[in-house]
Parts: sequence; structure tokens; C-alpha cells
Amino acid sequence: MIPGRENCYQGWKKEYNGLLASDHYASRASSFICVDKQPDYVPGGQENKDGRRLYFTSTKCGSLSCPPYKDNQAVNCVVCSHNSSLGYFIVLQYVLAAVLGHADQKRLLLNDPDIVGQIHQMAKNVQSLTQQVSQLTTSLNNAKSDLETQKQKSADSTHQVAQLTNSLNDVKSELAVQKQKSAGI
Repeated sequence: MIPGRENCYQGWKKEYNGLLASDHYASRASSFICVDKQPDYVPGGQENKDGRRLYFTSTKCGSLSCPPYKDNQAVNCVVCSHNSSLGYFIVLQYVLAAVLGHADQKRLLLNDPDIVGQIHQMAKNVQSLTQQVSQLTTSLNNAKSDLETQKQKSADSTHQVAQLTNSLNDVKSELAVQKQKSAGI
């Protein structure tokens, strides 16, 4: 989910776009979600259980620089997906925006090209690390296979040594019997 946008970044698939919503500011803290502008609904009863309510998030001049933002305007959002591991890191945009923001300069950092560039670089780094982990996992599996092969060879050698030891003991016994026979002659 990307707040402050109606379209996805290049290479991403738009699932839907809508308006950013959350619980009322006076209520307990809740996550922001993107409410579809064309939602499906399930017909229900008339009962009101006073459950959680959603309120659309709006801009406020003073917290944001106006212009370019307009006062008391609903904040757009878009939900995007990606068919690679990069898609899992879109959530980082929201986290980084909160971490990199400054108290004296509040703005929608997710629309900031510098932040977006940093996030894309982080996603590339994560993708590279994922490939390295995959390569290391393959190497580890190969080493395990080699170890199993060596264990099997060692077990085979131990079995051969045991057979040779038994054969040697049989020869020694036969030799002892032959010595007794030749001494008795």
C-alpha cells in the first residue's frame, strides 16, 4: 500500500486504488489501510454493534506544507503487487518514511523521489542478499551430500576392515589347527 498516490511505480501491478483510512484520532491507535474506491460489500443486517469505524485521512496545512498540498483533502492510496521478492518490501516505504521524517518538516515522504530511490536500492540489496543466501544454501546442501558420501565410504571401509579381520582370524584359527595336527603326527 502506498499512501499519497493513485498509481503504482513502474514494474508494479495495480490491485486497486482508494482513500487512506484509519480509526478516529481520538480512539486507540490503529493501522492505516487503503479503502477501495469501488468496494465490494456483503449485504448484512441492521444491527449496530459499535465496532471499529474507519475515517478517511485528510491533509492538514501546518503539518504539511501548503502548497503543494491542499487543506482538508482526502489522501489517495494505491495497493500494488509485484511478482518477485521485491514486492515484499513495499511496506518498507511506510516504515522508512516514519524513520526518515523530521519533526520540523512533515511531508508525505513516500512521494519524495529520494526516499523512493533509497527504498528501491534497499530492495535491490535485499534481492542480492537473497541470491547470496540461495547460493550459500546450495553450497551447504552440496557439502552435506559430500559428507554423506564420505560417511558411506567410511562405513563401507569399516565393513571391509571387519571382514578382513574376520578372515584373518579364520586363517589364524585354521593355522593353529594345522599346527596342532602337525605336532600330533
